[in-house]
Amino acid sequence: MAYTRVWVNNTPPGAQAANTADDEIRNLRVDVEERMGTLVTGWLTGGATDPIVVKPEILGNVTGKKLTLHWSEFVKQWDLSSTNAGAFDDKFVQGPVNTVYVCPIPIPVGDSITSATCMVGWAGGTIIFSLHRGSYSAVPTDSLVGSVNIVSGGDQVSPNISGLPHTVLADNAYYLSLSTGANAGNKLYGAQIIYNTPDCRNTI
Repeated sequence: MAYTRVWVNNTPPGAQAANTADDEIRNLRVDVEERMGTLVTGWLTGGATDPIVVKPEILGNVTGKKLTLHWSEFVKQWDLSSTNAGAFDDKFVQGPVNTVYVCPIPIPVGDSITSATCMVGWAGGTIIFSLHRGSYSAVPTDSLVGSVNIVSGGDQVSPNISGLPHTVLADNAYYLSLSTGANAGNKLYGAQIIYNTPDCRNTI
């Protein structure tokens, strides 16, 4: 918006008549109100609230942020040896059978994960795609947030996993896992997480 007056810091001059002080004070209040209105809600005349609230765009609120993961982000769980890592192509990672691939996801604490899907090539059996969290504590635990089974369909984007939405907890490391199932022809092309961040101060 265009402001009523350009901001200056040298008015009123010392020689200005004192009987104009009320006008100068009103002008100052309008000038401050107009500028603060671009940063907060609740400041403007006729819509004042207590307390005032920082606008979402200042806080960095975002609904529907996307973290898209290439298949190369996933590694074979426990064993990274070349003889057991499965076949790699420039477009996907493939089996062997009953192999679990994992990928960490660095989503900030307090953000809400609303969707977790994978892009796969189903050839047979059951592909299991899951979201997990591992606690960082004296007694570490690994918990399943949710999962989805893929049992048909060829090349596809999977349904959303169960257990969502989920708010990311402090002192937990989150990761995705994909089990290839009992068919060596099953392929992983990638995965995508969608999440909401309420505040830019939620950082990793």
